Amino acid sequence: MTAPTTYTYANTYKVGRGRLAFNQLDSDGNYTGFRWLGNAPGFDINVESENLQHSSSEGGLSEIDLDIVLSITRTATITVDNFSSDNLAIFLGATVADIAQTSTSVTNELVEYVRTERFFQLGTSYLPTGVRGITAPTVDVYAPARVNDAVYAVGDMYLPATPNDHVYVCTVAGAAAASPPTFNTAGSTHTDGAATFKDAGLTSTLTSGTDYIFDGTHGIVSIGTTGQIADIYDSCVAAVGVGNFNLRLHVDYTRPANSREQIATGSAAAVTGELKFVADNPNGENQDVFLPSCSLRPNGALPFITAGEVGSVELAVGISVLNTTTSAIYIDGRPA
Repeated sequence: MTAPTTYTYANTYKVGRGRLAFNQLDSDGNYTGFRWLGNAPGFDINVESENLQHSSSEGGLSEIDLDIVLSITRTATITVDNFSSDNLAIFLGATVADIAQTSTSVTNELVEYVRTERFFQLGTSYLPTGVRGITAPTVDVYAPARVNDAVYAVGDMYLPATPNDHVYVCTVAGAAAASPPTFNTAGSTHTDGAATFKDAGLTSTLTSGTDYIFDGTHGIVSIGTTGQIADIYDSCVAAVGVGNFNLRLHVDYTRPANSREQIATGSAAAVTGELKFVADNPNGENQDVFLPSCSLRPNGALPFITAGEVGSVELAVGISVLNTTTSAIYIDGRPA
């Protein structure tokens, strides 16, 4: 049996498309102007209610005789695949700023616990993420100068007070002699008072591309498995074992003046403001949405490796009532 037809009507089907814009409040409570979020593959508004139900106990079968809505929670979800700095800042509760790097010549920047098959970021004491665009590097092996009568532990390293282009690692602990010993320069050991030291290798004329790899764009120094630094590391490992010594470098370089954009997280868990959706549907009536008071916060992962897919982030939107004369959600049709 078919359903009766009593009047003519048309179903309203929609294939939704459109653009989202956010008008963020700053720390002083001032709106900063609407900004398009960019391509957003998803925008959904969710409404949930909390009900109080009462059951009658007057009959053999308990039945609900009262159902009252106590509260309504309105939220939304936005999926954005535009990885702009501003969108990442919203997702991370962060700020976007240009950080300035000043020009100077850096001398004897200390790099510690050097080992092979590792790289080391330069300039982290100046900027947390280090320096960029540096030039004119020189790298030298560094160790404290030997001191008469000093007590040395296994793994301690020194250079002769009068340099001889070799560095030494302590293999037997003890107090050094009251005067410099005869330093071994053939890769073997010498006694220094009660202590014993091994010649760990040559320190002179370290060459970029041979003894280390320099990446000035990113401000890093890498140590491979060959070259003089690698030979010193391997010699120390053979003498005292991995992790029982501190191989150090001094690095000189020129730091130019430049600037770069940086996103840095802060204490904000969410941002607040107004959200506007402007519909542009290929099918169906265009209905624009306005949320006068809402918060945007992260909801899920921030992808950086996407395996051939376009990455996206999800933002959870908390919808609230701005004041007693303003609705939580407005949906506008277009003028006829």
